[in-house]
Amino acid sequence: MLTTSKIKRGHDLTALLDNIIEICNETDYSNRNVATRDDMDFLINNTRLHKIIKILSDFAQGGRYYNLNIVTNGHSGFDEPKDKWEELETEICLENKQISDNGLNDSSPIFIATSHKVI
Repeated sequence: MLTTSKIKRGHDLTALLDNIIEICNETDYSNRNVATRDDMDFLINNTRLHKIIKILSDFAQGGRYYNLNIVTNGHSGFDEPKDKWEELETEICLENKQISDNGLNDSSPIFIATSHKVI
């Protein structure tokens, strides 16, 4: 069984997600009802979630210092976080026909709908 002493503290969101999945498996969380099975399926199998967690985890663990490391050391142990996030954005836009056909500008229905939700 996973105990709190085995949980690594820090900014590794990928490890945190793995710990959550392990705890849920050990406590039989997914067999409680349909919603919990759906939760576990999403946590385990959603590739978009895993990409987002990886990008945020890398940023949290040191990627946020990418530019400073390039300037001071000439290299960084992380990919450029902005590039990784933009790759994900591009992937999402290309998968959404309305965005890829029309672009995302101030008059697009998706821009209007999401900006209203954000505001």
